[in-house]
Amino acid sequence: MKKLLILSLSLFSLSQLKAQEGLTFLTVKGGMAYQDAMTGTVGLDFTTRYHNAVEISLTYYKADDRAYDNVLCGLFYKPLLIRSRNSVLKFRMGTHIGTDNSEFVISALGGLEFLQSLAPGVDLVLSNNSGYYFFAHNHWRVSGEVGIRFSF
Repeated sequence: MKKLLILSLSLFSLSQLKAQEGLTFLTVKGGMAYQDAMTGTVGLDFTTRYHNAVEISLTYYKADDRAYDNVLCGLFYKPLLIRSRNSVLKFRMGTHIGTDNSEFVISALGGLEFLQSLAPGVDLVLSNNSGYYFFAHNHWRVSGEVGIRFSF
């Protein structure tokens, strides 16, 4: 827990960086993964041209039925699929790199992200990840997360 707090504070301190186009967002989300596991993510979204985005994130994965967890750093490119006045649907493609209790873990991921504007600078985030994790105990993972993101 202490490591997660330190890493999230370091990500927050990097928030002073601004993307060339648009805003920078701090995202906090959590959810469930297939086969009794939980995930939590803290990330920074950098908006690029044409409402696309790049995300740098830190994800914690914990399996409920045994003492197995992962700490993963992620890099995602999120091109825009559909945009309306208050909603956005993006495709997520990227990778996680990190560790479990004993080994190095790397993954190839894809998924969707839905954003709904709640107030100026505040969005509801619904996202999922699906992918293959190399060198992990459970190779195929599908997860869904709900959270909120703030612009600054």
